[in-house]
Amino acid sequence: MHNAEILHAEKCPVIKMIGSEPAVADAIRENCPDDVDLETLDDQADLSSHLEEDGQPVDVVLLGTSPDLAVQIAQRIHTIDKFLPVIILTRPEACRPLRRTLMFSPFLGSEVIPWSSEDLTALPNALMEAVNRRRQRQRHHHALCRAQVRFEKLPHLKPELNQYLDQLLDCAPIGVMTIDASGVILTLNHQAQEILNATNRITLGGALNDLFSKDDHPVIANLRTEIATGRSPSAQRTVRLRETDSVRKYIAITMAPLCYRNTMRQPGLMVILQDVTSRVDAEAERRDAEEKLRKHVKTLRKFHEISTREDICFDEKLSGVLKLACAQFGLAAGMVTSINGEEFDIIASVGSMDLDGLQNAGLHSNRFCFRAIKSKEPYTYVGDGQGPNCSGINKSCETPVAYIGVRYLVNDIIEGTLCFWGNKAESDEFTDADKELIKMMGQWLGREWQRARSEARMRKLSSALEQAADAVMITDRNRMIEYVNGSFECMTGYSKEELIGRPAGVLRSGFHDQEFYNQIWRLISSGKAYRGELVNRKKDGSIYHEQRTITPLRDANGEITHFISTGHDITELVETQRQNRLHQSELTHVARLSTLGEMTSGLAHELNQPLCAITTFTQTCLRMLSAGEYKPDDLYYGLQQVLRQAETATEIFRRLRMFSRKGEIEECSVELGQIVGEIESFVESEALQNLINVHFDVPDRLPPVWADRIQLEQVLLNLVRNAMEAVSERDPGCRNVTITATRNEETEVTVDVRDSGHGCPPDIANRLFEPFFTTKEKGMGVGLGISQSIVEAHGGRLWLEETSPQGSVFRFTVPQAKGEKDE
Repeated sequence: MHNAEILHAEKCPVIKMIGSEPAVADAIRENCPDDVDLETLDDQADLSSHLEEDGQPVDVVLLGTSPDLAVQIAQRIHTIDKFLPVIILTRPEACRPLRRTLMFSPFLGSEVIPWSSEDLTALPNALMEAVNRRRQRQRHHHALCRAQVRFEKLPHLKPELNQYLDQLLDCAPIGVMTIDASGVILTLNHQAQEILNATNRITLGGALNDLFSKDDHPVIANLRTEIATGRSPSAQRTVRLRETDSVRKYIAITMAPLCYRNTMRQPGLMVILQDVTSRVDAEAERRDAEEKLRKHVKTLRKFHEISTREDICFDEKLSGVLKLACAQFGLAAGMVTSINGEEFDIIASVGSMDLDGLQNAGLHSNRFCFRAIKSKEPYTYVGDGQGPNCSGINKSCETPVAYIGVRYLVNDIIEGTLCFWGNKAESDEFTDADKELIKMMGQWLGREWQRARSEARMRKLSSALEQAADAVMITDRNRMIEYVNGSFECMTGYSKEELIGRPAGVLRSGFHDQEFYNQIWRLISSGKAYRGELVNRKKDGSIYHEQRTITPLRDANGEITHFISTGHDITELVETQRQNRLHQSELTHVARLSTLGEMTSGLAHELNQPLCAITTFTQTCLRMLSAGEYKPDDLYYGLQQVLRQAETATEIFRRLRMFSRKGEIEECSVELGQIVGEIESFVESEALQNLINVHFDVPDRLPPVWADRIQLEQVLLNLVRNAMEAVSERDPGCRNVTITATRNEETEVTVDVRDSGHGCPPDIANRLFEPFFTTKEKGMGVGLGISQSIVEAHGGRLWLEETSPQGSVFRFTVPQAKGEKDE
C-alpha cells in the first residue's frame, strides 16, 4: 500500500512542531496529504502535555530550535515515549556534528534524525515515512500483545496450536527459527527469511552455520553448548552474516531451549534473530570517532609542546610541526611555500616524496596552492591525480592523490601556503578536525614569522639606536628616563645606571626659566613634536648647547605612552656662529665707515650749512649788542635761529654716530618708511651737488619688517649710493634714481633700487657680489657682498633683477614682522 492509502486506513497522522519558522510549516503543509494534523507548539511544556494526556497520539515531532536545545527536548520526549520519531531541523554544516552528539547522548532511542534545513522539499516524505514506521511499530506491538493473550489460551486450544503458532510467528516483527540438536534448521518465519536473505525452500534442512561467516562458527558452537549444558537458560551473540554481493550484515542471535510443557526433553533450540547492522556500524563509527578524537587531542598536545619550546629555534619547531601534521593526516610530505608572483617557492619541507621532482614537474603552476591561496578555509583534494586540479604535474614523478593546504598571513598579507601531499590518503576525505588543525597551524606559522620579523626589526632598531651618532633618550609619559644610548652618555658624562629611573630635568642648567619648559611640555603633550636648542649642564658642571627634537610615541589606541628625545651637541657650532657674528659685525662696521668716508664731501656740505647759519646769526646779534641799538624781539629771534641750526647739526651728528656705531644685531619690528626717511636725509646733499633726481616711492600702509634698523639702513644706503654713482656719467637731466617698496605674497616686503645708468656688462654682472671685487678706483669691493650677507641673515634675498644700457634694478626682500604675518 502507498503512504497515502496506509494513512487513510487509520487515524489522521499527527505532527507536532516546536521552534519551526512559519515558512517551514507552510512548505510542509503544501507537500503533505490534506488529512495530516500539523500543529505548531510554543514550547516543550505544551508537547509534554500532548504526550502524557489521553487523546489522539502524536506520530512525529519536528524540532526547529538550536541543536543543544533540540537534544534536550528529544531526551525529554524519549523518557516518555522512546519510540516516538523526532526530526531535528538544523543547518547543513551542523548535521554531522549533531549526529555525533546524538550518538553519545544518553536517554535517546534510534528514532532521532538530523535534517538539513536546505532540503525542505524531501522533508514531507521523511515525515510520512517516520509516521509509517511509528504506526508499523505500533501494529507489531499490538500484535505481540494479542499473541501474548493467545498464548494464555493455548492449553485450551491444543487442536489449533500449530496453526496459531505459525500465524503468530509470521506476524512477529522479529526473526524466529527452530533448529534441532545438531543445528539443522527446522522452521523459520517470514521475518527471519528477510533478515537472512534466504527463502524457506533453500534454508529448511540446512545447517545454521552455513548462513554465517566461517569466523563466527566457533561463536555459534559455544552458544549452542552453553544452552545444551544448561549453563545459561538463554544467551545472545552478535555474528556476521555470510557476505553475498559484498553486502555486510550483522545479526544478533538469541538461543533458548525449546521444550514441551509436560516433559523436560529438549528436541531443539529456538533462535531469535535481529538485524543489528545499523547498531554495529554506529558503534564502529563511535569507536572510530573516539579513536580519531584521541589522536587529534594527542596531536594538539604535541603541537602545543613543540610550538612553546624555548630551547629550539624556529626552523626546528617548523620541522617538528610539519612531521607531526604528516603523521596526523597520513600523508607523505609537508611543505611551506612562499608565493612569488605566479610561482611558489618551497622554503621548508619534510617527508619522503620527491619534492625536487614535484618542483621541476610544475608544482609552482598547478592549481592546488593557488586554490588554497584564494580560499579563507583550508583547501582539500582526494583523487587519483588525473582530475582537472592536477594539471601541470608530471605523471613520471610520484603522483599525489591527496592534498590539504591553507594559506598563511604575515601582517595581514598573504605570504604563501602550508600544505601536505601524499600518494595515499588515510581516509576518503579529510575531517573537520583535520581542517581546523591545519588552519590553526597556518595561523601559528603566520604569527611566528610576524614575531620573528618584528624581533629582527627591533634588533636592527635597537642596534641603530645604540650606534647612532645622535644622543637618544626615551622617557615615559611622566618624563622618567627609561633608556639612553651610548652617545647620550658621552655627551652628558652620565652613565645609563645613573640616568635610568631619574626625571628628564636632571640635565637642566638654569639658563631657561620654568615657563620655557612648561611650553615644551604643553606642546609635546598635545601630540606635536618640539624642535629647538637647549642649554644643559653635564655631570662635571660644564654647560653645553644641544639641538634637540622631542617626539611623542603612541600606542595602538593613539594614546601617548612615551617620549623619544634625539639631539646632538652644538656647543662648537654656537661658538663658531658667535665668532662669525663678531667678524660680520666688524666687517659691516668697517663697510659703514668706508661708506661715510666716501660721503665726506656731501656730509661736509650738509654740516657746513647749519654751521654757517650759526656764525651769521651769532655775528648779527653781536653787532646789535655792540651798537646798543637793538630790540629784544630781534635779539630773541636771532638766538632762536642759532639754537635751531645747532639742533640741525646735532641731528646730523646723531645720524652719523648711529650709522657708524658697532654692536650686535638687534632685530625688531621696523617701519620701512622711517628707514627710507633716514636714507633720504643722508643722500639729499650729495644728490643736490651732483644734480641727481632721487625719488622715494614707499606706501604709507606698508607693513613693518623684521630687521636690524642700522644694518637695513646700511643695505639701502649702499644700493642708493651705487645707483647715484651709476647715473653720475649721464647728462644732468637723465640722472634718475628711484626707490620703490611693495608687499610680496603677504609674507615679505620687496624693495627695488632702479637707476638710469649704462647698466653692467655680463662679465661684471656675474661677479658683482664677489668679495673684494669692485669697479671703483678707490673702492674696497665689500659693499654688495656685505649687503647680501645682511639681507640673507635676515631671511631675505638680494640680487640684480635686471640690467641694460638704459639702467639696472637691484632688488632685495625682507620678511614682514611676526604680527603682520599672522594677520
